[in-house]
Amino acid sequence: MHFCSLLVTVVAVATLAVASPKPQQVGCREVFFPDDCAPGEVKCDAAGSIMICCQSC
Repeated sequence: MHFCSLLVTVVAVATLAVASPKPQQVGCREVFFPDDCAPGEVKCDAAGSIMICCQSC
């Protein structure tokens, strides 16, 4: 019985995590190495020599 309630809890949390909307990235641009994000921008994502710099993630 304890296993069933644990399983239901895990499934409920996983459903909420998938269903919740992701925050919008605002004012994004691609930046290539060796450049960096401008002042006032944050690095939201990166892969290899490409960074995604945004005003907010």
